[in-house]
This record gives sequence, structure tokens and C-alpha cells, in this order.
Amino acid sequence: MQVTITHTHRLGQPLRPVDRVTAPGPIAVETVCSQTTRWYVEQWIVWRARHAGATPAPSPIPALNDPQILTLATEYGGMMLLGFEEIEGRRYYQGWHIPFGESQCADESGRLEKSSTTTKTSTGR
Repeated sequence: MQVTITHTHRLGQPLRPVDRVTAPGPIAVETVCSQTTRWYVEQWIVWRARHAGATPAPSPIPALNDPQILTLATEYGGMMLLGFEEIEGRRYYQGWHIPFGESQCADESGRLEKSSTTTKTSTGR
């Protein structure tokens, strides 16, 4: 399923809705050895096509490690995952908002607005 992931934090700090980064693509789940914790963690990544013998394209946003589902609401058509990302050997709190189909997202004033996976999740009005 094609979805759009909204990156809600940068280096552990929350982003305003208008500053959030969106990344389209399917999601893949892997288990990898974390370089900072030295144990295996589940990792969600924005999947980029990998062809035999080719170098995979980098993900547009860092992987989400040890993800936990905070909210899954079919009524609003989306889910919120929380976890951490590793950047330059440091762990940072991160959240991914993943709407599917039609969903309602808050704009910067906190009002709910309609959005779909084919458009940005916030218009910044």
C-alpha cells in the first residue's frame, strides 16, 4: 500500500505542522542491530526499490527504530507511531504520522482539515 509518512520531529524537537517533512512510499519493516544500543531492534523504513546488484536508494527520512503504535484510528484513517531515530550515533525521539485514504489532520492553528495520501498533510493556512 502506498502511503505518505509525515516526520513530526527534527533532532528530537517537535516541528510545527507547516515545517513537517513528508515522504511518500511503501514502508518496510526490518530487524537490525542498532549501532548505539548494540542490540537488535525493529526498524521501519521508507522503502526504496532495491534491484539485484544495485545500491539501494537512500530513504528520504531516517528509519524509525523500536516503533510503538500510539494511535490507530480507522475513523480518522491513520496511525501515529513513536520511536527513535539514530543520527550520527545519537538517538532522538521521533514520531511518524501515517494517514491512509481520507483523513483529518490539524493545521497550524489546531483546526482539523481533510487531507488525502496524495497531498501534503498540512496546508499551512
